[in-house]
Amino acid sequence: MMMYNSETKEIAKPTELLNSIKAIMNVLQSIENYGMIITDHLLKKLSFVHLIYCSTSVQLSYMLVSHCLP
Repeated sequence: MMMYNSETKEIAKPTELLNSIKAIMNVLQSIENYGMIITDHLLKKLSFVHLIYCSTSVQLSYMLVSHCLP
């Protein structure tokens, strides 16, 4: 994104600057969307692991309590 050419002393037109900014914003948006997909995927996996852990924990607690009772 070159906005000034020191050899020819030319500056970019406002439309060229705007197009460059739009291109950069599109790249940043793509990166953000990719990050959201990864985060969502990891949260789903974490929720599943947490669900299994809680289920196992409750089952183990029930087994321990039922064996201690007369």
